[in-house]
Amino acid sequence: MEFGITIAPHIDRWDLIQYGEELGYDRAWVPDSQMIWSDCYSILALAAANTTKIKIGTGVSIAGTRIAPVTAHSIGSINHWRQTGRFSDLEPATRQCA
Repeated sequence: MEFGITIAPHIDRWDLIQYGEELGYDRAWVPDSQMIWSDCYSILALAAANTTKIKIGTGVSIAGTRIAPVTAHSIGSINHWRQTGRFSDLEPATRQCA
């Protein structure tokens, strides 16, 4: 069984993902909340730079405002930089919406 956490997308709270890793969580999710809080991919990049094991991903990505190639580029950039492939797989419900 794996356990995950979801954090509110505030850029200065990325350290909660680091803390989650220290506590033994397997996954961390940051929902996409454009124009309300911080950019989820910026938070995920900070988390990737400061963690080693926890898998990270967006809990939700807003398809109406983030076109697929831009979303794929953001995910690919984080994975390439870390070279770990720790960006979490999309959940089945997300795949159905694509």
